[in-house]
Amino acid sequence: MSKNIKTIVFWSNLMIGSGALRGIVEGPRLGMKSVKKHQYLARFEGVSDRREAARLLLGRKVVCPLRKGKKIFGRITGLHGRKGTVRVRFGRGLPEPSNGLPLFLIESKRQFKT
Repeated sequence: MSKNIKTIVFWSNLMIGSGALRGIVEGPRLGMKSVKKHQYLARFEGVSDRREAARLLLGRKVVCPLRKGKKIFGRITGLHGRKGTVRVRFGRGLPEPSNGLPLFLIESKRQFKT
């Protein structure tokens, strides 16, 4: 198995059985002259419009597992646009390039303590 296939299998098996919504990071939230380092835009599977995103996602906690066993926790703070994209605020910034990193909804941080 190549390294890429191993990581894909790891990400896909991480939350099987918990019924958690999976999403991906689309990129940092951009201002007119600056980049918001702790805020990112994300899209989740099964969420197709603004109303659905507001009902299912607002205020929920998320985790972004990184490759070396580290996890970055965040919270969904708002909506972005009309197609179900949300703003996620993390405690610290994500590594570059952050586009395409996986996100998972969680109930509490205890779910990921190892």
